Amino acid sequence: MKRIVTVLLTLILIFSTTVVFGATDNITSKDYPLHVSNKIKLKDIYVTVPFDLSKVKLERIEKGNSVRVEIRDKSTGELLEAYGEKVEPVITDVEAKNFVFPQNSGIYTTHTIYKERTDGAAVSRLYTVLTIYTYGSFRQIDKVNYTYWVEASSGPWELRDKYAITISRTGSFPTTAIETTGTATIVVTTNATVTGSFSIEYLKSIGFTVSYVNNNVYYLRKNISLTYVYSVY
Repeated sequence: MKRIVTVLLTLILIFSTTVVFGATDNITSKDYPLHVSNKIKLKDIYVTVPFDLSKVKLERIEKGNSVRVEIRDKSTGELLEAYGEKVEPVITDVEAKNFVFPQNSGIYTTHTIYKERTDGAAVSRLYTVLTIYTYGSFRQIDKVNYTYWVEASSGPWELRDKYAITISRTGSFPTTAIETTGTATIVVTTNATVTGSFSIEYLKSIGFTVSYVNNNVYYLRKNISLTYVYSVY
């Protein structure tokens, strides 16, 4: 009887260990791989996009040290997604302190990147500001400076309950790729006489719901989220 119990305990231990290591492997395979087939280059950074590039049209709008890339449906011209990047030199050594790879012969640059979404006339952007170190063909993301939401269009609306975070895709910094995720709530203030993109009926048709009404003023809400992956290769 004692021998049977020992065997059973051994089998349980082996099974438990297998389950734990299996879960870890799944997380690793999910979080780390980047698929070259669906990457597009902005200025210096690549973004992973969820599209078959043979079925979409890329439009680049460059101005100085900035670029905006719009992904449109080839057939309809509909704007599917938009990304942007601005590159600026790091002026002082303050940006470079505590870096793991501080080479005097290399250069540090600040990259402000974003992904954009459109909900009617409300245009929201999720920004990430990175410091990148370059030495010849070698490049790495040394740190994330900021991650934040921006209201990129005007009108009777605002973003509330904003949350944003950027993590390393390799588990630590420096890294070659980051993932930014954010959530927010669009709140529109309107009334029954308003027409067009801020009319109550139109807003309801694109996913907004009326949260409350006060003196014929309607407050409509819509929860949104954005996620993107940027890499230096």
